[in-house]
Amino acid sequence: MYTNEAGVSFFQQNNLISSHSPYLRQHAEQPVHWQSWNSDTVNFARQQNKPILLSIGYSACHWCHRMARESFSNPQIAEFINHHFVAIKLDREERPDLDKLYQQTHQALNQAPGGWPLNVFLEPNSLMPFFAGTYFPDEKSPDEKATEENVSKTDFSKTDTSKISGSQQTSFQQVLVSIQDIFQNKADDVQQMTNQVKQYLLKLNQTQQSHCEAELVNRFLQQYLKYCDKQWGGLQGAPKFPQATILTLLLNSVIHKRPAESEQLYQAIMLASQSMSKVGLFDHLAGGFFRYCVDDYWGVPHFEKMLYDNALLMSFYAQLARFNKEGSVAYVCRRIHQWLNDEMKHDSGGYCATLDADTKEQEGAYYLFDKQEVKSLLAEQEWHIAEVAFGLHQAPNLNNQWHLHQWYSDESLAKKLDLPLKQIQWQIEPIKQKLLAHRSQRSKPLRDEKILTAWNALTVTAMYQAGQLLNDEAMIEQASTTLDFIHNNLWLNQSLMSCYKDGFAYQSGFLDDYAYLADAILESLKSQWSSERFDWLEQLIEKMVDEFYDTERNAFRFSNENDCPVDMVSFADDALPNGNAIAVKVLQAFGQLTENTDYSHMANSILQSAADAMHQTPLGHASMLSALLMRDHRQHIVIRGHHTDAIQWQQRAHEHPGMHAVYFIPNDASLPDAMAQKYPEKQSCYAVMSSDGKSNIIIDDLEQLLPKLKQH
Repeated sequence: MYTNEAGVSFFQQNNLISSHSPYLRQHAEQPVHWQSWNSDTVNFARQQNKPILLSIGYSACHWCHRMARESFSNPQIAEFINHHFVAIKLDREERPDLDKLYQQTHQALNQAPGGWPLNVFLEPNSLMPFFAGTYFPDEKSPDEKATEENVSKTDFSKTDTSKISGSQQTSFQQVLVSIQDIFQNKADDVQQMTNQVKQYLLKLNQTQQSHCEAELVNRFLQQYLKYCDKQWGGLQGAPKFPQATILTLLLNSVIHKRPAESEQLYQAIMLASQSMSKVGLFDHLAGGFFRYCVDDYWGVPHFEKMLYDNALLMSFYAQLARFNKEGSVAYVCRRIHQWLNDEMKHDSGGYCATLDADTKEQEGAYYLFDKQEVKSLLAEQEWHIAEVAFGLHQAPNLNNQWHLHQWYSDESLAKKLDLPLKQIQWQIEPIKQKLLAHRSQRSKPLRDEKILTAWNALTVTAMYQAGQLLNDEAMIEQASTTLDFIHNNLWLNQSLMSCYKDGFAYQSGFLDDYAYLADAILESLKSQWSSERFDWLEQLIEKMVDEFYDTERNAFRFSNENDCPVDMVSFADDALPNGNAIAVKVLQAFGQLTENTDYSHMANSILQSAADAMHQTPLGHASMLSALLMRDHRQHIVIRGHHTDAIQWQQRAHEHPGMHAVYFIPNDASLPDAMAQKYPEKQSCYAVMSSDGKSNIIIDDLEQLLPKLKQH
């Protein structure tokens, strides 16, 4: 059963070379006998009674690369792993359900959040971990002797394993030796530990319904003001993540709730948005945001670039640009769009997942400059501008080199250099292009060529939103093309696939795939009504409900995979918006659009299931709180009539910066009976506005549209 054609035991070799995942292929030449996650591998571990070493990461992860070099490429460490463990490599982007689950177990075992690489040691029968950690160095630190003593003395009958894994300075080799000894000689304690972890996870993924009040959003606002960084924006401390879901909720709260702290909140939003786009988180030459910064002032990033981060930030900056009308905010939005098309667009039609942090030189080497290097590339007057514009007149900020910042606006830079504003505006972009052309000749970071449904759906949503708000038809057209790609390549036999690579779609979709894509289709209908896409949306929502909705917990489970040991339901955001939250948003919108009260009731039921979690940790539930805010404040406007009249009506509706969804349905569109009755065909253009799902206001006069919006 477990032999290949050569007669060598299939599991006594590294079997990652045929994987779709670029991350798994990065480990295919290592001496560790890595396997993929599948039932055969798990059954082999059970047959051999060996613990599973499950190592989870992704292709752009700097610390994953570092541990791969230091430990997994070490022949002595590999030999020990191969003899005592069954080693499985997992791409967290292909199996986000397993990643989410084992991140939860890391939190349980260590009382601290996890990260990547995530290394968990599983009891093979239950697939529950009895030890978890992130990055471990290959060599001992000076204090490791004491740590080793703690490991040998640990009582595994207790759930607190901080004595073992609290110090990530323990060498990986010592971790392996200790874990192998524990598994062999403390089997009862391991079993007790895994049982307790399983019970913890089951409890964590239960729900209880509570009354869901609008006051929860006010609690979120108060907590943000308490913990925000008054000097640099964002939340206090380092590392510093952009957290677009939090900023979007702040912005929408200011627009719609108009709390007493509105001015204070708006200033916090602007401080964060400017710091993120003007210091080190943003790539000032090519565009696009890095994943996060290691300091508290947004100065030095970890240099990986993620598709989802940029999609979420593009959406946020587009909404902010609509509200405050500043050209610099819209500029950031357009630069993200440019980066997406220049560096992330795949020839097949979708957008690739990530850009690596590392090159063969070191992490971030692709992005750093020497002062003399920059000076040699520019004319004297250009250097005079660039030296100040990019912070080169200050001390080096990373590895005795400069990661370029651009804090000064054109106006501030002109004033500082005593130059005409038009000269700055005329020269700054050509300077950037010269530096970018030079940088492009270097060894480039690798791109993960996977096309992920969920992340592409976020990108489609962002492009539609930005295109509509900035009147950019190119963005809208590219969003439409990407949506067509997903429909043609990842929607197969009335089911959605999660991944696409090398012309092949694989891995059944998760809740995020369905919810994000449904949200993207709704955005497409606002831009241009399509009866075919409306039918697809209806099918997609029906499938999402049938496959993922748990009637006992009144919420959507994340995964339908049988090999995920715990059936997860969550309401908190992580790096991505929570799937239940986006599903609530979709059900609210579709229910209101079609007058399907079943979907509206389901959305409210999910909010009630999430109420306790939102109350306990509001900052961790920004997307769910956004769904609550939309329930109470969002206006739906459906315009029906001839194409020639609709543009003026849509433009008038968008003049008001409120939280509203505007759809135009042409007279020649085919509609279901319920919608045809609600939005009948008429000779002249009209609008139907509803804000609570119960009352419909019909507006026949274009001049009355904006006043009605302001009233509601």
